[in-house]
Amino acid sequence: MPSQTERSVRDELLHAAVALLDDHGPDALQTRKVAGAAGTSTMAVYTHFGGMRALIAEVAEEGLRQFDAALTLPQTDDPVADLLATGMAYRRYAIERPHMYRLMFGSTSAHGINAPSGNNPHADYRRDRAAHPQLRACGARGTSVDAGRPDQRWPRGCTTERW
Repeated sequence: MPSQTERSVRDELLHAAVALLDDHGPDALQTRKVAGAAGTSTMAVYTHFGGMRALIAEVAEEGLRQFDAALTLPQTDDPVADLLATGMAYRRYAIERPHMYRLMFGSTSAHGINAPSGNNPHADYRRDRAAHPQLRACGARGTSVDAGRPDQRWPRGCTTERW
């Protein structure tokens, strides 16, 4: 189990990488830049992540965690309004954090490193994770968004179709 200091350095590296991506785009995700922003040596990137590929994958995972949080909104009695609010939160995240959004969904790379990788068997899961529970909740409550009538299909399929 890593010590508190090790976790702190790892967290600082991750935080620095996320900030560099948000502020300067994927080209800023370089070992020296990340280490400098975290106030540590370049060796820390290799010690805590094994290299930039794993750090960039972790940046994408952190982006997905933050994306999930951004889409977690209070549920109301109106699933259509909830779907609309979640859609607006989704769009807002994509507009406010375009570099992270592109990295998370694999439409950009950092120095040729894609996260998620097209060869990654978990890539579909990670993309499906964007069909956030808030979106699925609309389907789970049995409401067809386009007609306002009950829909007996599996909630994920129902919601994904409408999304």
